[in-house]
Amino acid sequence: MVVDACRESGVVAVVGAAVHDGGELFVSALVVDGGGVRARYDKQTLFQAERDLYRPGDAGLTLEVDSWRLGLGVCYDSGFPEHARAAALDGCHAYVVGALFGVGNGYHESRIWFPARALDNTVYAVLANHVGRTGAWDTCGSSAVWGPDGRLVAEAGPRGEEIVWADLDPAVLSAAREAEPMLRDLGEGEGEEDGVARRVVRAGG
Repeated sequence: MVVDACRESGVVAVVGAAVHDGGELFVSALVVDGGGVRARYDKQTLFQAERDLYRPGDAGLTLEVDSWRLGLGVCYDSGFPEHARAAALDGCHAYVVGALFGVGNGYHESRIWFPARALDNTVYAVLANHVGRTGAWDTCGSSAVWGPDGRLVAEAGPRGEEIVWADLDPAVLSAAREAEPMLRDLGEGEGEEDGVARRVVRAGG
């Protein structure tokens, strides 16, 4: 069904799923286009409640769609600055995360973490959050996109399914990186020596 929708619309989708592989269970993000599942990113930073069931992933994933490089994350990954930084050092223009932030502290956490990930790395930060109840969780919705200056670009409401649109503008990205040259000023070679494994996959087109 997802593959058919991608084929008909010409889009690339990132879909959350629990995946069995080699006798292990992973919290994963599947990259899907009109040709099928192109790649899988496994969540690297497991939340405490997940550790008895799931195994952490061992590599980041950079997704190339047209000329854009997108660094994928899942939920709790986004709370760790190193995760988005590894994507930025791999040349990513956006940090894209599917998540389950709950009612209570979840909205506050997401509004601290995502603008910080965006500004620290001068990337777009994209959050697709659950909405409504799922299992024992009551989620806070409010999926959103932040610009590379950390400012909010678009935001969904806290309840009900909703589609949020945002244009990722290369001119805005370039201007932000000129104004806030943190990545450039990190120093030569840091991205090659940090020991963080990453895979690159191309989808669509």
